Amino acid sequence: YVNNYEPYYGVYETDTSNNLLLASAPVTVTYQVVPPDLAPVSVAALSNSVVFYPPSPQNPTVPVIGLVTNEGGGVALASPSYNYWYDTVYVSTNRSINGAVSSQNFPVSGASPLAAGGSYTRTNTVTLPEQSGTYYLFYLANSYFVNGEGYADVYEVNTNNNLLMASGPVTVTYQVVPPDLAP
Repeated sequence: YVNNYEPYYGVYETDTSNNLLLASAPVTVTYQVVPPDLAPVSVAALSNSVVFYPPSPQNPTVPVIGLVTNEGGGVALASPSYNYWYDTVYVSTNRSINGAVSSQNFPVSGASPLAAGGSYTRTNTVTLPEQSGTYYLFYLANSYFVNGEGYADVYEVNTNNNLLMASGPVTVTYQVVPPDLAP
């Protein structure tokens, strides 16, 4: 844009034919996407034994702590529309996520932007089945992206390391305590 005469916006010129210079060689611009790589590195229940006392309505729960690290070279950045992504804890009857009997999604807010090498820790209260048994807990980082939900997620190239089983199982004991009726 050449301004032939605007006293406040340009310089007056009578000859504008010499105002352009063409580069002697093309300029190459390279754009590279360096994605993050969210991976849980530690998952543990705060208690490995939960006792469930009926008949009053209650759901056995256990706090679960998950530590997730960004092992990628890029920044993990939540969608501006949501400002969070989701992690999920699965409760399974065996050492495989295929045995999951329930799952609970937890929003990860306040961790974005997460720099390369950065980490976050979340403590979530997980509801367990109302049945005696041994249960295994699995932590899935960035679960909406891994499961193809398409929103409230972080783009990753590698999702092979997003799932981690807790260090030990949780045992739920359904215990009936008879009433103590005395005259």
